[in-house]
Amino acid sequence: MLAVILLAQTVAAMAAGHHVWVGEQRVHEQPLEIAEFWIWWFWEYNLSIVADTYGVILIVLLSKRLVEEDSAESKDDPNDSS
Repeated sequence: MLAVILLAQTVAAMAAGHHVWVGEQRVHEQPLEIAEFWIWWFWEYNLSIVADTYGVILIVLLSKRLVEEDSAESKDDPNDSS
């Protein structure tokens, strides 16, 4: 199921990216060469993957920091009767 979602997102990103790229090329009066689109799309897609990956790493590391030893979150609750 995850692969289907990733594939659908990739296809949507390609369609939207092509639309944006064509608009930028026309505004700057540049030729519409498909090879240039693929270079641009590859760059944008991978930049997004890197940003998302670093975001996840930061969230995990910051969450880990909150529950490390001697933090208020990691101490047992003295009122807990379990």
